[in-house]
Amino acid sequence: MSWLYYESLILSKPPHEDIVVPCSSVSTPEIDGYSITILAEGQGQDVDYEKRFPDGKRIHIRKYNDVYRAHWDLFSPIINPIQHLRYDAPHWWVTLCVIGAAALGTDNSDEGESDMLVRGVLGFFFGLLTLPKD
Repeated sequence: MSWLYYESLILSKPPHEDIVVPCSSVSTPEIDGYSITILAEGQGQDVDYEKRFPDGKRIHIRKYNDVYRAHWDLFSPIINPIQHLRYDAPHWWVTLCVIGAAALGTDNSDEGESDMLVRGVLGFFFGLLTLPKD
């Protein structure tokens, strides 16, 4: 069976909700226009595929030993990495805000460490406040 068959099923689900497809029941995603991507969170998968759509969303397929897990994201990290982090990977968005804010103006003094903690906390709240509203 073709991935084109499964696309409508994937897109009928809410974003980020996986469907499971046995590897033995479907063709390789590359045959149906999917490309291998390295921009994916490691979850024990062998390889990741994506197909981007003109409206900016993407279908993301993770291949495991004997199954594929597929879902759609609101934004492709290739096209719009910031929005992808905010909408599709909010835990990474907040983490990057903490790290980025903490790293601003770092120095090696003792006061610099307490300032870095304060900036990290501020980055955490910035990250939370800039997440999309449901």
